[in-house]
Amino acid sequence: MTANVQKPREFTGRHMLAIILAFFGVVIAVNLTMATLASTSWTGL
Repeated sequence: MTANVQKPREFTGRHMLAIILAFFGVVIAVNLTMATLASTSWTGL
């Protein structure tokens, strides 16, 4: 009876790249959403 112990997954450069791309993707999406809402709601005086 031997326990099958798995080594925890290693944090690699691919993981960091995915995190950075996801972060900037969210930032750009929110920025575009806010810019669209701002340009459609402003009457131009």
